[in-house]
Amino acid sequence: ASDIDLIGFHGQTIFHQPANKITWQIGNSQLLALLTGIKTVGDFRVRDVLEGGQGAPLVPIYHYYLFSKLLKPTLILNIGGVANLSYFDENLESLQAFDTCFGNAPANDLMHKKFQKEFDENGDLAKSGKINLELINKILEHKVFHQTLPKSFSRNDFDEALAPLQGLEPQDILACYSQIFAEVLANDIKLFSKKPKQIIVCGGGAYNKNLLDILQKKLVDIKILTAQEVGFNVDSIEAEAFAFLAIRRILNLPISFKKTTGTLNLNGSIGGIIFEK
Repeated sequence: ASDIDLIGFHGQTIFHQPANKITWQIGNSQLLALLTGIKTVGDFRVRDVLEGGQGAPLVPIYHYYLFSKLLKPTLILNIGGVANLSYFDENLESLQAFDTCFGNAPANDLMHKKFQKEFDENGDLAKSGKINLELINKILEHKVFHQTLPKSFSRNDFDEALAPLQGLEPQDILACYSQIFAEVLANDIKLFSKKPKQIIVCGGGAYNKNLLDILQKKLVDIKILTAQEVGFNVDSIEAEAFAFLAIRRILNLPISFKKTTGTLNLNGSIGGIIFEK
């Protein structure tokens, strides 16, 4: 403990409804500070939501500094339970971000329910499935895929939209999930003034080889790379980000901005609450 100056503690989001100024991450930051004897920063999303923002995504400012030496404009695609993206060009003012689509959550839930497995390794089962384009096109008409910016999602926001797939075979459902994801991402990329030259994928979805292949086929003129391929640790970027955000809180620097979460604070929201031992 004596080697650690500060803990950035995100907790687990179990309820997210920014329109009603509510976002809830379980995990007791005060107790963590007391048990470890280390100053802890938690509740990162609350202030942004109270200041009119979505409270998500929060990692873009870290993405900007971490990947700033790469070819620009670049897009960072973080595929966790929900997928979010960060886009930037030559300066911090160009940074834009939003949640784009469901991420791994629906596929992982299906694998757990049908096969008692945590995930579809490499996307192999999805690769064996057949896509139903007629059904996919109907699903893509759902309002959840047509929200205006800023936008953020919780893992269950897509349940209604994806319900028509549930009568298919598991491998076909997984195949359709991947195709829907690719279509949504391709549409969201059109929102940027300049097309990114590359997409860097991080989060658990970076291990889904089938999904990455589908994305590359859909976005033929944009290079798809994993964070690992450009020298970073795919597994730790999210954790690193909240350590970074904790430091920014201690320094009273904003962690979210109008073009990342939609916060109405023109100086950016200084997120996070400090808990002392």
